[in-house]
Order: sequence, then structure tokens, then C-alpha cells
Amino acid sequence: MHAADTLWLVFILIGFRSAIYDKKGSVVVDAWQIAAHYARTWLFLDLLSAWPAFLAPEGTAAYSACMLLKLSRTPRLAPLISLFQKEYQTHYLTPMKWGLLILLLSHSMACFWRLVQCDVESRIVHGISQHSLDLYCEGSDWWHLYVSDMYWMIMTLSTVGYGDIYPYNTLARMFAIFVMFLGPIFFGSVVAGLTHVMNKLFDETVESAVATMSQFMRRHRVPLGLQRRVERSLRQALRSEVTSSPLDPELFARLSPVLQRTFSFAILNGTIGRFPLFRGAIHSFVAEIAQAHMLVHCSADDLVGEAGQLVEDMVFVVNGKLVACFSATWPDRLDVSIEELAQVGDGTGRLMTQFIGVAAAPTTTNGLTGKRRIMSRGAWFGESCLVNRQHVRTANFIAQGVSELAVLNKEEYVRVMNRYPAMLKRHARFVDGIGQGTISLADISWTPARVQPSWRQQRSTWARATRQQRSTVY
Repeated sequence: MHAADTLWLVFILIGFRSAIYDKKGSVVVDAWQIAAHYARTWLFLDLLSAWPAFLAPEGTAAYSACMLLKLSRTPRLAPLISLFQKEYQTHYLTPMKWGLLILLLSHSMACFWRLVQCDVESRIVHGISQHSLDLYCEGSDWWHLYVSDMYWMIMTLSTVGYGDIYPYNTLARMFAIFVMFLGPIFFGSVVAGLTHVMNKLFDETVESAVATMSQFMRRHRVPLGLQRRVERSLRQALRSEVTSSPLDPELFARLSPVLQRTFSFAILNGTIGRFPLFRGAIHSFVAEIAQAHMLVHCSADDLVGEAGQLVEDMVFVVNGKLVACFSATWPDRLDVSIEELAQVGDGTGRLMTQFIGVAAAPTTTNGLTGKRRIMSRGAWFGESCLVNRQHVRTANFIAQGVSELAVLNKEEYVRVMNRYPAMLKRHARFVDGIGQGTISLADISWTPARVQPSWRQQRSTWARATRQQRSTVY
């Protein structure tokens, strides 16, 4: 008992050093703010519950009151469980939460029952024989008493009611009436928890959907290899739709415009901030550019970009990986201009035939040189559309596992850029540099092994190109 009393006091000391959340959801670590918040909320109840039990003689009303005060800490478990669920948001915690709530409810009610019921160790209520007391509990130690009390509590809450243990006084009968009214709530919680667990164990939704797709593919004589790929991708997508599904646009639209911009910036700043045209830009411009992106969720083996398509969007890899499969004609180019395409094609259509072969079998070597490039988080492609260049993709982009992409349409980029004159001037200077040949698209393209130049290096490069352009004009 002395160890338990010491532990209650230690909990109070921990309460003065435990970080809290403010109204905005930020973590507060300042000691004075934590102490003030703890003093206003739980300190009084914690002091009452920490009152040492050995100061009250056992078996007296003061001892019972001291035990009741220790149960006053039970309401603190509710916010702790909610905080735990917020930090680790997963459906696997739901059965554990239900089990913990049921266990705490049963334990608390059993403790109340022990306090309001006559103590069979030291009291013999008038009219009850010693034989009845022996039937109530096999022994006088705490283990037998606790099991007997928990047995009565579960028996009453589940509406079984064997009758071998019953209340001995008026206060115990009043408590028993309260427990009887509480029984349907308890029983409903147990049924709800068991139903959730059983649904997770015997959920046939995924396999039923996969079986429906398999029957459709067999009926249409889809190749067996493609069937296996579709089944694997569909099964993976359905099982991970809760944990890795894209952001619901309706949920995002419910946020205020300021929060939408801040939220988009927090997600995409580490990705789009590496792009040379955006690096070093003011915060508001990057945040608005981030908000203009559209998040796209793709599964394994999805064809994200196809050879022969006109480049109209810039794509950033936010999560996951993509595999760029190069064509034989351009083994190191992700896209080329329409002029280059016309020169190589020579009007014969052989190049487009090669593109069709690449797109028809994206995971094979048809039409490919065998060269591939892994584009991990932070990579990008399609930057040519931002500088008003008509380019065509010369590679296939295939998702390697579950991936998330941020897609920026060139119209959205122009719309945002026109709102910032400094960025518009910077963009025009870069486009002029490309037209004069002093800057190339390779300066803003992504390469896996190359260290990206700093903003100062880029600024010096563009300034040198501007000086050369002016000297040519004058």
C-alpha cells in the first residue's frame, strides 16, 4: 500500500512536466504554462486521490472514502485514450479501445461494489449466517475478494443473475439498481466491439471484388499474366485504401483558404521547393503554387505517363517511386520538342509505331533499350511545359508500388505567376535565356546523381545570361 501511495505522488510530479496541447493544437513545453494548466484542471483531483490510505484505519468510513477518492482519477483516462487514438490513427486500435473501456468500467464498478457491500472479512450483517458468508467468498485474501466482486459485476451487467451473491444492505441494493440500468449500455458496448472485430476477421469485401474482376477478365479472355497483375494491384489498393488513400477533395474544401494554402505548402514544400524555378522564391508564391497542384494516387504498375503524349503538366513525385523506361531513339531524354520528333520520324510513322509498342507493354522490353531510371521522392518531369515549349514524352513512367504524385497544370502555373510581378519577370528572363541559347532546359531538369545547384549559383547563371543578352542587343 505504501508503494501505491508513493506512485500516486509520483504521478502528480509527472503532471507538472508533461507537455500539453494548446487551443490551436500546438505542443506546449513551457514549464510555467504546463504548471498553470495542470493547476486549473486535474491537480485538485490528483491531490485527493493521492491521499495516503494508511492514514485512515482500515474498515472505517474514512478508509472507504479514501478508496473512493482514488477512483476520481478514472476520468483522466478518457482524454488519454482520445489522444492515443489521434496520434496513432488506425482501425486496429478500435478493439483494444473497446476492451480497455470495458475492463476499466468493470473494475471501477467492482471497486464501488466492494465499498458499498458489507465486508465479509470483519462484519456479519444481522440475519446472515456464517454459511452464507462462506458461499460468498472462498477466502479472505484480496485475490478471492476481487474475483468475487468482478464475478458479481459481470453477472449483473450481462443480466445473467445467478443469485449466489446479492446485496446485504440498502446502500448495496441502491448500487445494484444503478448497475442494472447500466447493463444495456455495457452489453451494447461488448456487442459493438465484438462485431467490429468479427467484421475485420471475416471481411470478404476485398476478395469478393477481386473475384468479380477475375470473372470479368476470364470471360473476355484477358491474358493470364495481366490477370494476375490486375488482381494484385486491386487487392493492394482495396486493402490500403484507408491508410494510404489520397486526400478527399471535399474534406480539403472545408478548410479555410489560408489553411488550404498552409496545408499544401507543408506537404509539398520539401518536393517542389527543390525545383530551380521555385527555389528561393517568396513564401506566398510557393504556397500558392503548392495549392495549385493536384494530388494523384497511383497503385503499383500504373502507367503514369506514356510515350507520345504531349507534355501539358509538370509532375512531382511526393511519395513512392516511378520507373522511367526510355525509348531506343532517345535513351537519355524524357521528352523532346515536336521539331526534333518530326526530324527523327521523317514522316514515315516509324517513331509513333515504336511509341505504341512501348505503351502496349510498359513492363517489358518492347521498344525499349533496357535502360531505366528510378525516380524517387523529390523527382520531377514535364518541366518543359512551364516555359512554353511544345514537347512530347519519349519515355513511359510506371509506378513502382503505391505512389503519390503532385501534378501542376501549365495554365495554373501561369495564373499564379501572373499574380507576382517579380516571379513573372524572373520567368520571362529564363525563357529569353532559352531562346538566346544561354540557358537550356537541362538546367532545370531532374537528374538522380547530380547535386542541385544552389539559388545563388542559379542567380549568377541567369545574371550572366542577362548581361550577354544585353550586350548582344546593344
